[in-house]
Amino acid sequence: MRTRFSFSKKLLSPFLNLIWLLVLIFSTSQSFAQVNLALNKPATASSVQMMTSYTADLAFDGNTTGNSRWSSNTGATAWIYVDLQAVYNITQISLWWEAASGRDYQLQVASANPEVESSWTTIRTVTGNTTSGSYLNYTGLTGNGRYVRMNGTARNNVYGYSLFEFQVFGTANAPPVISSNGGLATASISMAENIAAVTTVNATDENVGTLTYAIVGGADAGKFTLNPTSRALSFNSPYPNFEAPGSAAGSNTYTVIVRVTDNGGLTDDQTITVTVTNVNEAPVVGTITTSPQVANTALQKAIANLVATDPDGGSNAIGSFRIVSAPTSGTLYINNVAVTSGNSFTATNNQLSGLSFTPAAGFTGNATFTYSATDKNTPTAATSTTANYIIPVTADNAATYTYTAATGYSKFGLQNGAILATATDPNGTITEAVVTGTALPAFLTLNANGNITVNSTTVVAGTYNSTVTLTDIRGGRTIDLPLTLVITNDNYQANANAIKTGENCYQLTADVANQRGQVWRATPISLSNAFEISFHAFFGNHDGADGIAFGFQRTSNPLFAVGAPGEGIGFGHGASAATPRSGGITPSIAIEFDTHNNNNVNITTDLAADHIAIFKNGEERQPVLPAVQMSSTSANVEDNATHLIQIVWKNTSNTLYVYFDGVLRQQYSEDFVSTVFGNNPSVYFGYTASTGSLTNLQSVCDITLNPLDSDGDGVADALDLDDDNDGIPDTLESNGVDPTTDIDNDGLPNFRDTTPGGGIVWVDTNNDGVNDTFDKDRDGIINAFDLDSDGDGITDVVEQAPYGFVPATDYDNNTGRLTSLVNANGIPSSSLTLTNASLDDRDGDGLKNFLDIDSDNDGLRDYLEAQATPGQTPVLPAGTDADRDGIDDRYDGTCGCTTNGVPLNPQNFGLDGDNYPDYLDLNSDNDRYQDAIEAYDSSNPASNVGYSITELKALATQFTTNATNAGNNAAALYYRNNLDTDSDTVPDWLEDDDADGIFNYLDVGNSFYHETDQDGWVDFFDPSTFGTEPTPNYAFRENAINVALPIELVTFTAKNNKNQVLLYWETSYEKDNDYFLVERSLDGISFQVVGKVKGAGSSQQLLTYTFPDGQRVNGTSYYRLILVDTSSQTATSPIISVKREGSSLPNITIYPNPTTSQFTLNITAAASEKVQVIISDITGKILQTKIIPVIAGYNAIDFNLEGVPNGIYLVQVTGSAFHLLQRMIKQEVVP
Repeated sequence: MRTRFSFSKKLLSPFLNLIWLLVLIFSTSQSFAQVNLALNKPATASSVQMMTSYTADLAFDGNTTGNSRWSSNTGATAWIYVDLQAVYNITQISLWWEAASGRDYQLQVASANPEVESSWTTIRTVTGNTTSGSYLNYTGLTGNGRYVRMNGTARNNVYGYSLFEFQVFGTANAPPVISSNGGLATASISMAENIAAVTTVNATDENVGTLTYAIVGGADAGKFTLNPTSRALSFNSPYPNFEAPGSAAGSNTYTVIVRVTDNGGLTDDQTITVTVTNVNEAPVVGTITTSPQVANTALQKAIANLVATDPDGGSNAIGSFRIVSAPTSGTLYINNVAVTSGNSFTATNNQLSGLSFTPAAGFTGNATFTYSATDKNTPTAATSTTANYIIPVTADNAATYTYTAATGYSKFGLQNGAILATATDPNGTITEAVVTGTALPAFLTLNANGNITVNSTTVVAGTYNSTVTLTDIRGGRTIDLPLTLVITNDNYQANANAIKTGENCYQLTADVANQRGQVWRATPISLSNAFEISFHAFFGNHDGADGIAFGFQRTSNPLFAVGAPGEGIGFGHGASAATPRSGGITPSIAIEFDTHNNNNVNITTDLAADHIAIFKNGEERQPVLPAVQMSSTSANVEDNATHLIQIVWKNTSNTLYVYFDGVLRQQYSEDFVSTVFGNNPSVYFGYTASTGSLTNLQSVCDITLNPLDSDGDGVADALDLDDDNDGIPDTLESNGVDPTTDIDNDGLPNFRDTTPGGGIVWVDTNNDGVNDTFDKDRDGIINAFDLDSDGDGITDVVEQAPYGFVPATDYDNNTGRLTSLVNANGIPSSSLTLTNASLDDRDGDGLKNFLDIDSDNDGLRDYLEAQATPGQTPVLPAGTDADRDGIDDRYDGTCGCTTNGVPLNPQNFGLDGDNYPDYLDLNSDNDRYQDAIEAYDSSNPASNVGYSITELKALATQFTTNATNAGNNAAALYYRNNLDTDSDTVPDWLEDDDADGIFNYLDVGNSFYHETDQDGWVDFFDPSTFGTEPTPNYAFRENAINVALPIELVTFTAKNNKNQVLLYWETSYEKDNDYFLVERSLDGISFQVVGKVKGAGSSQQLLTYTFPDGQRVNGTSYYRLILVDTSSQTATSPIISVKREGSSLPNITIYPNPTTSQFTLNITAAASEKVQVIISDITGKILQTKIIPVIAGYNAIDFNLEGVPNGIYLVQVTGSAFHLLQRMIKQEVVP
């Protein structure tokens, strides 16, 4: 136990006892008539000295002697407080310290929550007290609270804190008093309506402390808010409206009770009565949008009245309306008098009637004017805010055209009287129709009701665009209604809900209820011939209806034939109860691929499983054979997958074969020509489908008709040894196998058979139903039928002809076939007919030329090098093959499409004595640079400098990136630029190790030669094997290495000169200088020719040239000269620039101005958008109107005023945020 010093009065010397006595006397006199509020009140301390009884209450027992004291534990801080059990105003505190006194401490008060530190307020801070055993009296204190605390923060010795006595003196707490609004218990306030603020509540309190303010009652308490901080009393929203009394009593008098409370909980209330008074409120107006919309005719149209309301009430409270601003377009009338801004008009029953409006001619959009209303209040009337009146102006009579076929019309399906486009006008019957655009073709007729019909003139395929003006029964006109009719050479006609989705691909029904779609081949086929029809069918992705029907038919209008939906699948009679049943397509043979179980009709022929059945003449209830499950492996084909279907007709046996996913499912023999089609073998084939309440997306794609005599030479494909008459026997085109025979005798030719037998492996990477083994270019046409087996644009005949040129005899370059007669085996009797030994492989890569898309292995595809004109951008493939002969339509002279292509005719432009055309020549122009070098030099296309290592390295880097991104680490190592064994800066793959003139990466047999997909094109350039095909420098076939022109350019400058840029240059020497081309650019990269200046020919004198560029634009312009000599060699000058400080964008200039007829409108735009250009005369008559897309920056648009009289004209350009106008003069001679 610690021993501590205890203060003892007994130990004091007489002198000290005297001092103590004096202190007591002084203290007693100071506290005379005061009551110790803390005496014997509950006390709490932070701690009590260990193993003692010096508890907190002993400091409040009135005993200042002996050991009646509180003592804390040893520590730097401690506190003790007393609960006075009521709030008092504290004025004095007395402390009797024992020797363990506090040096620094605060005297604090709290009204509540003494356990919370933030509740305490310091009323005296003591620091530096060094006395021990002292009596300290603190007077003049100002504080208010129930709890009083000594909070020690520093002590005078090593012990804690010890107090003999802790006395508190003060006065009782007095209640606060509300002083505002008269300070009485009740108050009355009068205020105007529609205002929030009522009053501010103030109160006084003779005590020290915080007052709180609150609403405690009143009949209308819920309509008020009293801010506890600002003491502002206000109405809640909505604020009181005199015209709509809202108090609890239903009047304009509101009652609320407010209360102020002090720290001690004492309160004062005041009942406030608020009387709301009436004021004159302004009328209320709002945006008015007239309806119905006004047509943009020149007639005066009545529009809706102006309307206002007065919050003060009354049906006739509005005195007048004022037109603040006139319409933004057109003319406003009131009682047939044109109105200008600022006019006022007397109101009747809060409205202004008699309004009408005439829109500006040709205007569409919102014409807006503004208005206000004034009430009748006297002596001071109130006026509303301004509101908008919006008049929507629309084109009159929105007539439209709808088209019978959604994606166009096959010309083969159009008969006399057929309606192609139907005109409708929501405003009534159309009474007049006039073609206002391009004349309709001769085979189309525009009827008075606006409909477009076919007449008896021969139909010609094409896209026909025109405009038609239609007038309805009320006289409204739709002017220049666009009309577009697409007449195609498509092999198929899509009707109803069927739409074309791709070449020979059609969606028959969407996944929507009650859809019907039909697709028919536009030209008939003959059942006297054998053929195979294959297609991929999609039956949907869920259990629905109804399936797809395939069939042969010959109705009176065969391309628009349609049967019954539902059970009939759009082909059969369906649910018809007639006797005999009717509604189906007849005469016909149909094969239904039924995905719905109609077992309530015929349970024996309509299976629960998705099934196939063959029926005649629309009678789906009487199939010729029992129905069979469609798939050999699954009862459900609505499986979100496509299924290969093949229909084979063998005319010799009159047998119909139906294959599903390569498996024969039904086979039926009958002489349909005799029994169904009246001995006429000509029929149309096609597809129908329908949905009812059950739905599914149903489609057919990759429709292919394969005559089993493909080349039409009279020898059936199964017996024909050269099925495309290209002089290359089928077996040589097909790896030693005849693809058209049927090794396993299952009715399918080998190339269609998924289980062909005979060692043939089925491979179909593109899922087109054709074995890839027999189809080199994967176009769905086997090599034996394909006139361009590798798809490089050059026919097989040409690629295998002597030296690879177009043969002079026995060959038609338009059809791609040999023209000589064939023998009994279908082999052409021509010297061009080949054997395996005579097939050429020019580059020795193992692919014969006709199977090699880069026959000379220079990285350039054959079609690029076989173009007719060197140095020019080539004609690119279309990627389509309308007649399915294997030749791209762009190169097919008889493509069966809208415009026949131009067959490629390879040439030897280099004339280098090797007798080979360029596509078989590694150096087409016979210069010292190979094609593989010149073609990939993009650094100077105009001069063909013959240096392309930078570009080739960049392609190698891209190849590595592509391979790496695809995760093919092996391919990523093919062309490494950092592999340079001899350190000559040329990577190893770009070397020529065997010095044969062929780079390693193009040299067959070299370790850097990679040709993965066996199409003849090295991986380096082949996009299908991570390569990149750049756009070649087409000068690789021109024998012209870069030669500097003999011209010495001394100076070349540009400066602004009024409204033009003046270019100035000097030459000190010229030889054979023909002319200069002046080029301008806005970005220093893309240049365009703006002028041409004749050169001096040959000169050794200083010559000066100038050129004024009148098409000056704001900002910086860049210029350069192209120097051209008499042999058309060119060189380019350095680039110079000139900056024009002009008006902010956008702006326009016209050059030349004046003009004789042609001029250029220069538009410098701030952003890309579409602008409207209007050219009119000074009377406002419009001569030309164009909508033109412009880009940010400089734009030049050419116009021609030929035939327009001389005079002054206005050119207006309108964009999204600007309208510019410039005057232009047209005259015969421009000075």
